[in-house]
Amino acid sequence: MQLEDLAQNIRQGIMVEASRLTNAPTIYLYLQPQNIKNGFITEENAKYIIEKTGKKFLKAETVEYGDILIYRKDGQFFEISRFTQDFTKKIIPSPAFATIKGANSFLTNVLQLESGKSYVKSELEEINKRQENEWEKVILSIKEIDIPMSFEEEEISIPPGNVPVSEEDFAKINVTADVIAIPNLISRVNLSELRTEGYFQRTSGLWKDDVKSRFIESLIVGIPIPPLYFDIANDEKWLIVDGLQRITAITQFFANVLTLQGLDYLPNLNGQCYEKLERRFQRKFNEATISIFKINAGTPRSVRYKIFRSINTSALVLNRQEIRHAINEDEQVDGFTPSRYVRELANILNQYKTVSNKERMYDCELALRYVIFRMFFYREYTGGSMPDFLDKAMENMYSYPKNKLAVYKEDFKNILAILTQIFDKEILFTYQMIDKTQNNDAKNNDIRGSLVEIWTYSIAQLSHDDQKRVENKAKLIREKTQLLKEDKTFLRSIDPRYNNAAEMVKVRFSTIVNLVNNALNDK
Repeated sequence: MQLEDLAQNIRQGIMVEASRLTNAPTIYLYLQPQNIKNGFITEENAKYIIEKTGKKFLKAETVEYGDILIYRKDGQFFEISRFTQDFTKKIIPSPAFATIKGANSFLTNVLQLESGKSYVKSELEEINKRQENEWEKVILSIKEIDIPMSFEEEEISIPPGNVPVSEEDFAKINVTADVIAIPNLISRVNLSELRTEGYFQRTSGLWKDDVKSRFIESLIVGIPIPPLYFDIANDEKWLIVDGLQRITAITQFFANVLTLQGLDYLPNLNGQCYEKLERRFQRKFNEATISIFKINAGTPRSVRYKIFRSINTSALVLNRQEIRHAINEDEQVDGFTPSRYVRELANILNQYKTVSNKERMYDCELALRYVIFRMFFYREYTGGSMPDFLDKAMENMYSYPKNKLAVYKEDFKNILAILTQIFDKEILFTYQMIDKTQNNDAKNNDIRGSLVEIWTYSIAQLSHDDQKRVENKAKLIREKTQLLKEDKTFLRSIDPRYNNAAEMVKVRFSTIVNLVNNALNDK
């Protein structure tokens, strides 16, 4: 299927004359490739469009939530980035960008896979060769890229991440259909009986006012809308699984924060808020009901993970760690929750290493990767899906000895202190640990979860005395680590495309454990 069939349109950014740009911040950020770091837009050394000029481009050219940006990093290789930030400024892309607008969920999911992103990048390189490096022609050809319905890596296929449900868990599934009246929904929000805190709050206002308005119009007219999904394991505080944008629109309208605009069926209501509506329209809104699905207490967490992933298709696309956090956050067992514990580990990690993408809980995932291999010996990982393995590990924390988890947390501080004595903090857990010459590639500056796993584990498995000695071998360890750039098998084992395979996990763990032990034994 061609890429143009999976999105509304693909457009190039606009050229703005230098005389219309300024270094002084305005509400219009002129986006250039150097303003994207680690996949996020920054205002470091940014250019802004003067107010009067910016207004001309605002409607048609701004980058919106969910848009996919394609550009060339340092003018050399292609990068693909999906815009998911809560950014206060209007973003107008320069001609260095191609913007994919309105990508459907399939294309979005493809580009979240390392294999999918690599495939599209390779297609872009082929197009670039054919078009003799003429960027405008490359953009016109992007729509013709064929997107296959599945992706396979060289020798190793990307796992689906769906472990079958056991017969025992199947019998415990308890999901019920119901309806909720608008006043009851608003009441739950106002009484803080819906969980919208944490990462939900960050993205509760993604819909524009005209989209919210047409949703409210649908309620008044009586047009069916998609159901809301709640996890009600805690009946006192329902967790929103899907529907945050719709709930936000309802509460803002009822509170007279939202003024209707851009209506299709009732244009005469444009410009009105709830309190100014005629009583007949207020009554229609108040008497509307919404279909809901409730994931009830007793439904196994393994099933709840699957439900979160399968219906997580709205503007709020949660990653796996955010789902783990949500499911394990509020159900207390003796005052302990896995989410709270992993967050405490992440806070320790952040004291020793700056982690980008913390707002998407990447620091929590890295901390979980440390503790999972303290809880389970790495040879117990049998392959298939590392995300599923992490899901299960977080669930198992409820029954895992709390005294051991306390020891692992205390050890984490010591392990990170040792590693930051051996390696420069700037390169710790990045590819530059292995090859310092690759410091111009932004990807090599990113923290790799596989490197967090193996290096924290390699120090954790040492005796207390050896941990004291290992810092004296720092120079030798650094030298041996740099030699790994010649070890193709090891490099494959930390490559995101292949590192989920059980054999690759064993390779990377055994390689680093042996490296550290050999350094200690070196006379």
